Amino acid sequence: MAKVNADGQKEQILNAAAALFIEKGFGGASMQEIAEALGVTRTAVYYYFKNKDEILTALVEEVTLRARRLSSQAVAETDADPKERLRLLVHQHTMLILSHYNEFRVIQRTEQQLPERAYRANEDAKRAVLNNFTAAIEAGVSAGVFRVVDAKVTAFTLIGMCSWPAFWYKPEGASSAIEIADTIAELAVQSVVRPAKRQLKGSSAVSEALALLREDLDHLSLMIDKAPKAS
Repeated sequence: MAKVNADGQKEQILNAAAALFIEKGFGGASMQEIAEALGVTRTAVYYYFKNKDEILTALVEEVTLRARRLSSQAVAETDADPKERLRLLVHQHTMLILSHYNEFRVIQRTEQQLPERAYRANEDAKRAVLNNFTAAIEAGVSAGVFRVVDAKVTAFTLIGMCSWPAFWYKPEGASSAIEIADTIAELAVQSVVRPAKRQLKGSSAVSEALALLREDLDHLSLMIDKAPKAS
């Protein structure tokens, strides 16, 4: 591998370490092997990181803190259409994972071995992302745009949809990261959105809901009338 450029040395050390941690496990990879993977001396690696724990902490913080920030920014757009807000949340979370898939896999595999600082950062970020997804879903339900669902269970499910590609995605594969993120975002929205004719809007939401309820009751009554009578 070519020697690293000075400006990007720290990032390339993290990338090399992530690949080795996936290949050999956190305990099986050494600082010497990280240096060799980059074609630099151990001194160059130690200049940025004192040990593997510091490298692992940096890997965790790079992904988790960005996930927390991006999801918080998306839900802060309170005037946005609920469907588009959820689409943005899912799309950007998937893209973050696909652009850091090795780092994400390392976090998943070493979660119970993380240094205290990294463990706390990871737990705080996961909680924030879950809360932001949940809030976006609850807002869509309240607006009458999403079906009535358990928002927290749905949030866990959608985050899982975003996360799983880290374990099968290949940059040279048939689908690009953007195409995968587009597909997952569309699936996420369609899994919760109400049919257009049943979405409630504006100040007339209550009367619209009553009208839909009457329509459902009328349909149910018709089905009962047409049902075969018991002999």
